[in-house]
Amino acid sequence: MLSVVVNGFWVAFMASGALGVISIASPHSGFAILSALVAVMLFLGSFPMLALVLATELVPKRIVLPMLGYLWAGVYVSLWPFPDHVVPWVSGVSNVLQVLLGLFLAWKFRAPGHTWKAPFAAREGRFFRWQYTLIGWFTLQAASLVALVAIFFETSALISATTGGYVRLRPNGLYLVERQFREGDREVRLSGMMHIATEEFYDEVLPKADPKHPSVVLLEGVTDDKNLLDDNHLDYTRVARLFQLTAQSESTFSRKAYARAKLHSHSKEESPGEAEEWGNDNFASHEYRHADVDISNLRPKTIAYIITLSRLMDAPTWRDVLAELQNPSSPINDSDAQAQVWDDILHARNRRLIAEIQSALPDFQRIIVPWGAAHLSEIERWLKGQHFVQSGEVERRALKFF
Repeated sequence: MLSVVVNGFWVAFMASGALGVISIASPHSGFAILSALVAVMLFLGSFPMLALVLATELVPKRIVLPMLGYLWAGVYVSLWPFPDHVVPWVSGVSNVLQVLLGLFLAWKFRAPGHTWKAPFAAREGRFFRWQYTLIGWFTLQAASLVALVAIFFETSALISATTGGYVRLRPNGLYLVERQFREGDREVRLSGMMHIATEEFYDEVLPKADPKHPSVVLLEGVTDDKNLLDDNHLDYTRVARLFQLTAQSESTFSRKAYARAKLHSHSKEESPGEAEEWGNDNFASHEYRHADVDISNLRPKTIAYIITLSRLMDAPTWRDVLAELQNPSSPINDSDAQAQVWDDILHARNRRLIAEIQSALPDFQRIIVPWGAAHLSEIERWLKGQHFVQSGEVERRALKFF
């Protein structure tokens, strides 16, 4: 029975590598989906295989352990933030090496009288020895702990690299970073934000106002003056409540900041109630400007994508979500539109933000930019190109794990 398990695992290992090679050569074929499915099943199967290795001495470890080690090393490598154009090469090479490793094991350790279809045999002896199993159990716990720690730090490094260091994963929570940049007497603060966080996080975004240093807050938020979304706006309130957090749109910071931005756009005579509501506190000591695009400035495929995403977030059941994701005509599944959507959602809005920063620099000594963390690395590169130098950094905990 053990020989069947070992040979079956080897066959799955070889099949996963071969399918991976084929999927790289034909990325849009059904082999890509099949390869991903087999890879996931093989990885999940590696854990009971490790338990079996540690439970009995009859499993040939010199055959199984190299395969297990290669699979887990591949997981860590896949978490590394390689450039997009390098990823297919890394994946292709790793799959070729996987096939070669399987062939080498079969050539080196094939049991006498066994064919290449089932080349391995289980060792002889007693299946169960309590001393061996006890040592194996403790070894499994230690290996699991090491694996979890390694995955945590790999994930932390990946998040930091993909956000330019504006999002940091710590054992006790998820932190967002604010960086200050100076050039002469002008300061720009890039404050990383996210759509859901603790209320305390949003309360700490604004620095203390200083009348000697006029400041402006450039606000994020795509408007829809022409109602092109037909009220299908992205709303994170439902997700926030699920995790007992606060949606950014519902935070005190956002409600006050956008109210003040409206006062900047209209005379106080047009909205006296709002002027009285927010008074002369720290919020009123800053000026606020909307610095984002209107939805009408985005391309049609991007608008369709946003509408679909909004409907997914408001879907009443998971069945509705899955139905939309499986619909080949859905904008979510339009692979040709992905680059366009990304350019509109990220780069086009960043260009508008940069224009607003340039407009504000002559009039304000301090410019505060509380925007999504994904936007800020590009803005930071632009600031450094304008001879701004980083002068400080602050971490704020957005999500608490304990």
